[in-house]
Amino acid sequence: SYRPISLLSCLGKIFEKLLESRMALHTFNNNIIPKSQFGFRPSLSTTHQLHRVTNNIVHNRCNRKSTGLALLDTEKAFDSIWHQGLLSKLIKLNFPSYLINIVNSFISNRQNKVHILNSTSSTYTPKAGVPQGS
Repeated sequence: SYRPISLLSCLGKIFEKLLESRMALHTFNNNIIPKSQFGFRPSLSTTHQLHRVTNNIVHNRCNRKSTGLALLDTEKAFDSIWHQGLLSKLIKLNFPSYLINIVNSFISNRQNKVHILNSTSSTYTPKAGVPQGS
């Protein structure tokens, strides 16, 4: 599966990191991400989540209780993000308007080209998805 990656300049990477830290601060201060979700949270990883789940299974087994587990992995999640839906979520979650405007300018009217070997496609504007690769 081929998917586009974004190659940012050094200045672009710095700007993206600043944007990420501002958005993470708002997310943390407003308890937007549930404590049970370990992705996108500092000092937590899938290993921590696996340990937590394993402990719950062992605890329930010792107490003769059953345990159910549902896992969700959205295929091509970054490629299929609906721009208007993302902006609506940011508004609903009370992100500051300046951050919403920055995200809007970052995802709107992007132009892509595909380069394979010595061939380059014509420019196209993706209707969904967000840049990845920085």
